[in-house]
Amino acid sequence: MLRLLVPVLLSGGLCIAQTAPESMPVLRKAPPLTFHVPDGQKSLGDFHGKVIALEFIQTTCPHCQAASHHMTKLQHELGPRGFQAIDLAINTTSDADITAFMHTQQTDFLVGWIGFPEMGHFLNLTPGVRFLVPQLALIDRHGDIRYQTPSQSAEITADEDLLRQALLKLLNEKGR
Repeated sequence: MLRLLVPVLLSGGLCIAQTAPESMPVLRKAPPLTFHVPDGQKSLGDFHGKVIALEFIQTTCPHCQAASHHMTKLQHELGPRGFQAIDLAINTTSDADITAFMHTQQTDFLVGWIGFPEMGHFLNLTPGVRFLVPQLALIDRHGDIRYQTPSQSAEITADEDLLRQALLKLLNEKGR
């Protein structure tokens, strides 16, 4: 019985990603966000019209590193359809650290860094709340957050297939 219970419990937080595209709720408009990258600054507005997977990571976290590998695969597979993966480190303010992370993890999508307060504001985290990394927000082509990892969970980032399914639903949407 425990074998059956564990997958149900683990997938419980993913019911949004497993439903039909028309039922994926709009959680809220994504607030403006500017972040640092090794060659300057970028903002979410630079990617308007794309489906974005925005991951907040720690460069030294093994789970975040594994999630970045998933994002690399998904960027190759879905990038031509209008997908953009973005990882933002919250544990460094060093372009050299970001460059080293990209080299070590062999990422070839956008990786940058951002301050912890900016991440908290973007994710609507209550000050002092504990959270796990990576934290993920899926943003549709209209700039709306359609999925956000619960603060104490990072389940979707650990399952490449579930993440792919959620992204495909957003990429396949024909207006709302």
